[in-house]
Amino acid sequence: MSLSREELSQIADEVAEEVCPNIPKPALKESAPSVDVINYIVELRDARTPEDQKYLTLSTPTKIRDEYEKLGKAKVREIEKSYPAKLSIQSMKDWMKAKIDTGDPQECKPCLLGPIVNWYFSLLKENSVDEQYNKLEKAVDNLDEDDPQQLLKLCETLDEIKKIVVKSIRKQLEEFDQSVQEFNPEDIEALQEEEENEEETPENNGGDETTEEENTSKDTISS
Repeated sequence: MSLSREELSQIADEVAEEVCPNIPKPALKESAPSVDVINYIVELRDARTPEDQKYLTLSTPTKIRDEYEKLGKAKVREIEKSYPAKLSIQSMKDWMKAKIDTGDPQECKPCLLGPIVNWYFSLLKENSVDEQYNKLEKAVDNLDEDDPQQLLKLCETLDEIKKIVVKSIRKQLEEFDQSVQEFNPEDIEALQEEEENEEETPENNGGDETTEEENTSKDTISS
């Protein structure tokens, strides 16, 4: 069954909240650390000797070093603690192939792709990358959602677009891919459970305070 872009967009809108409601969007502000800077910080941290650090510094592009210097020590330490290893981004084709080969058979693969494709469309349109926008639109129009090979072909188109667009757009797309690939529904469930527990605690404390006031009032009357 072939789906038009409008139909795929409709599917994405209907299932996005259920399938991936909290996939974090990459920060688009220039002040946000780029993948290159994060990897530079991790490599500096893991360098075995001062000589290795010096070589890494000298071999790193000036733009990355300048961005690193602007972060400040506190931000650098935060990144060091947050990333145990360098960021590694799979191609979207490899990511989807793993989903098809070893993932949950009940998981709706086209539903996963819907929000991703829409985000690509949005960024390409925002930056007036018409040629790649049209290329992606054509790939979506020719998609047969019941054919796994067609899904892989669509993911391959996403990977090809990243190779062609300018570096600033490519980084945003790669960071979004990273967010999608690292997304774990169990993490969201744990966070929601923690938030629910925090909401319940004040209510319980409030109940205790009311009881104490009532007791005080009773003591006053008794005396």
